[in-house]
Amino acid sequence: MLRESFIRYLTTEKQVSSHTLSAYLRDLDKCAAFFATKKKDLFDTEQIQAIHHRELRAWLGAVKKEGLSSRSLGRHLSSVKTYFKFLRNSQYLEHNPAANLSLPRSTSQLPVFLKEAETERLFGADLFPASFTGKRDQSIMELLYGCGLRREELIQLTHEGVALRERQLKVVGKRSKERIIPFGKHVMEALETYLQYKREKGLPPEGPLLVRKGGEPLYPKLVYRVVQKYLSVAANVSKRSPHVLRHTFATHLLNRGADINAIKEMLGHESLAATQVYTHTSIEKLKDTHKQAHPRASKGASKDKS
Repeated sequence: MLRESFIRYLTTEKQVSSHTLSAYLRDLDKCAAFFATKKKDLFDTEQIQAIHHRELRAWLGAVKKEGLSSRSLGRHLSSVKTYFKFLRNSQYLEHNPAANLSLPRSTSQLPVFLKEAETERLFGADLFPASFTGKRDQSIMELLYGCGLRREELIQLTHEGVALRERQLKVVGKRSKERIIPFGKHVMEALETYLQYKREKGLPPEGPLLVRKGGEPLYPKLVYRVVQKYLSVAANVSKRSPHVLRHTFATHLLNRGADINAIKEMLGHESLAATQVYTHTSIEKLKDTHKQAHPRASKGASKDKS
């Protein structure tokens, strides 16, 4: 009962994506399995009353011993805290045992992104075959880098949301919020070529924009595999996920002097704080510029001998 109520809350009130919903439930079910070994049902309205803060700390300790990354640990904790907060707000619980549950603070990791030379190598070489799949994959890569899309946003793109002549996309982001993102000629050319191949296959010019050979929509793992495939050839980065291209989009715009508020709008961030993580690269670039150009910035600066 409680699990189903939580699912309704996530889908109707929070309006999370299907990918986020799966992550919440996967983490929560893992926590439920831990409590099942203690003969307690995390989804039972009676037994949930007996869950104590120290037991949740024991669960968190067990998860930490698995050797997960700090990001994965944080996601597990967020999923469980969201569940217990929902139970408290919905009057299923009198007290929230997860309210003060937290992880030790760790140094935040800077986003991984491609250098401009790597993006030139990625899109400049003939990496994408002259076929339906090849040109679709090229469109995937161009859209992720050229528009800074999230993976779920890319999958949900429709023909109706693309205005080639105006060079802009209508994107449905988190909590079903729509935003308009402009794109450049490289994205436009990639889409035009892909759409030509799509017409030749007799696939309909409506519904999902990016599809598989038979016209079926893309799915998250397919997008991940496409990105991993091409980044492994063209870039030397520690991570090869769709989000790396989103990070690259924001970092390159900021380095080229784009207004951070405009970047925030294009990324669909709720607050400016989420966008400010990208300023680290601009600061480093400013340091380099200052060191090279300012007469008193380096140790070897000339002295006035007059």
